[in-house]
Amino acid sequence: MMTKTATKRIVSFVLALVFTTLLATVAVATEVRASALIVSHSCSASAGTDGEMDVTFSITGKKIMSTIGAKSIYFYVKNGNTWKFDKLYTQYYIGMSAENKLTHGNTITYQGKAGTEYKIVVTLFVEDSEGATDSRTYTKYVNT
Repeated sequence: MMTKTATKRIVSFVLALVFTTLLATVAVATEVRASALIVSHSCSASAGTDGEMDVTFSITGKKIMSTIGAKSIYFYVKNGNTWKFDKLYTQYYIGMSAENKLTHGNTITYQGKAGTEYKIVVTLFVEDSEGATDSRTYTKYVNT
């Protein structure tokens, strides 16, 4: 049979654990919704055949945006222990961004070299009609 002190300690521990979990959940929810302009965003990169790589992205604004999409996609090739710049796509490349849209997504294909490791840095962004901007950056690694 447990004493009153042991019971109080167990109940206190359980309540502290529940309280900590609730705080962590609120912090995660706040972080996800921290943007005044972006509702959701995603990005993935995958290797195809013969060195081909696909970068797939999607971003959704909270309202119609003046410009929305990928601001840049940088490709770096592994060179020993360092990364060497290989290719850049900007927001002006076909399919990277759109104007006066709520959402934009696309797949950009890059022909790299087979048997090579790449680092891909993708910056997604939105700009509203008042000039306010927000962005999110992803770093992905692909072995071709």
